[in-house]
Amino acid sequence: MIKNNITFKNLLHMIISSLDYMDESLAGHSTRVAYDMMSLLKNDSRFTYEEICKITWSSLFHDIGMLEKRPISNLLAGEENSAFSHSEYGSLFMKYFSPFPEYHVIIKYHHTPYGKLTNIDISEKLKDVSAFIYVIDKLDLYRVCKKEPNLEQLTGHYKPEIKNAIKHYVATRPEISQEEIQESLLSYLENMELTEEQQIAFLNILISSFDFRSRYTAIHCATVTAISDYLANIYNLDEETRQKIHLGAMLHDMGKIAIPHRILESPDKLSHEDWEIMESHALLTEKILKDRVDDEVLKIAIRHHERLDGTGYPYQLLENDLTLPERIVAVADVISALSQDRSYKKAFSLDKICEIITEMCESGKLCPSVCETFLSHKEEIYEYIMQVANDKTKQYEQITNDYKHFMESKNNS
Repeated sequence: MIKNNITFKNLLHMIISSLDYMDESLAGHSTRVAYDMMSLLKNDSRFTYEEICKITWSSLFHDIGMLEKRPISNLLAGEENSAFSHSEYGSLFMKYFSPFPEYHVIIKYHHTPYGKLTNIDISEKLKDVSAFIYVIDKLDLYRVCKKEPNLEQLTGHYKPEIKNAIKHYVATRPEISQEEIQESLLSYLENMELTEEQQIAFLNILISSFDFRSRYTAIHCATVTAISDYLANIYNLDEETRQKIHLGAMLHDMGKIAIPHRILESPDKLSHEDWEIMESHALLTEKILKDRVDDEVLKIAIRHHERLDGTGYPYQLLENDLTLPERIVAVADVISALSQDRSYKKAFSLDKICEIITEMCESGKLCPSVCETFLSHKEEIYEYIMQVANDKTKQYEQITNDYKHFMESKNNS
């Protein structure tokens, strides 16, 4: 289990729920692809139980690289001539954040026809897995848009044993509900031993996927968590409370996985309609986390935009409603936002940050005790923020540079 008792079942359901919010027209798609992959490999004696579990987990994240919602027709058409490759971008997240980075290639090639895999320098087993996911991904997309696939055409260049395995599976696949699919995944995967670090890594894939959708939010979650941890330590809070603050801060923006890229990257003041969409991330975070994390962790995560005077969101809570851990993360969120570039502003200096924090405190919005604690340790906290931000920026630049080189190579070939 992850700290604060996130069970394996709740972890899986949090991930599935988050992925479904990426594009509600494809709700359940990632889960069905992972289930089909698991079912296919269970019938293939070349794969061990541990390998099947790792590949199934990786398949669940096969569309993690999508920045914006795309018509299903575009996904069916593949990415040969696309200006953006979500398969390549997603594979980089898996390469750098997944606990099973060796399987990032199946994300990279899940839109690559089998004939083009022959000259790629990966093992035959990984080529076959890539061939499997190419077909089952397409079959499910056809199912979603209620079109009849041409299985013979999809598997035309496949080795006979791979083609036969797919045809047999398609012919015998039971018609089961989405809930039954999730329970089947859970039943199979829960016997695999995952360390706490591996489970946290899966959450980091999700968090990085929405933070890294915009260069302006790439380091936000990491710095909010770092500031929250630092303040909690200064308060000398007990270990359990510090863990809850850490996890709540880490998960505080989960709902942003559903916020359109154009809003996150907007260089202008948001319209009323777009601002309402942006604010909805708090309630979406609640939907993803509710009954899946400790209740205190949930409240810490979803209350980071609440203000002591009742002017915050999503519930316009008042001072007496907000605990110290919730106030700590709320202040940390403001400090993080002020210390970083945004599409509509440059990062503020430490002096300016302190000025704004003081104003928000004096106007009754932020907790005086937490603000004073920050102001009393401002230099050391700011130095720590810059260090964390620098480390996270390097990760972001690694992924964006790798992706840029891939696209340049693709366009020049």
